[in-house]
Amino acid sequence: MVNNKGYLRILEAVIAVVLLLGVMLFISTRSSVNDAKTPSNVVESMRIILEKISVNETLRSCIVNFTYVGECRQSSDLFNGLNCGVEINKTIFEEVPLGYSYTCEICNQSLSCLTTAQANVIPWNKSVFTDTIFLAKEDIEKVVRLYLWR
Repeated sequence: MVNNKGYLRILEAVIAVVLLLGVMLFISTRSSVNDAKTPSNVVESMRIILEKISVNETLRSCIVNFTYVGECRQSSDLFNGLNCGVEINKTIFEEVPLGYSYTCEICNQSLSCLTTAQANVIPWNKSVFTDTIFLAKEDIEKVVRLYLWR
């Protein structure tokens, strides 16, 4: 009987270690799942949108010749009879994944140029995904920044 108690204690210790390792493994994998990663559909969508903007000569010219700086939708700049803000937003809207909202900005600098009111459109309590392209023509440089959130 004395030897059986020893085996039971060893078995009890092994079970405790296995349970402890299981709990630690569960917690460590659970915390890594919560890491914010950009969904693949968002990455692909932003890549397509920014590529369309950079390749389309009309949109490029619209952006480079923009006199307005700030949120894209509020621009009423005209280029060759086109409303630049409307054309840019149409291009973006066609490629944004279902269920996502967006805004974009056009700046003369790498820092955000959204006003406080414009920046309040971007939610602070959700994951916001962003991507940027730089466009230049002669001595004019512009930054186009796209924000997507769900």
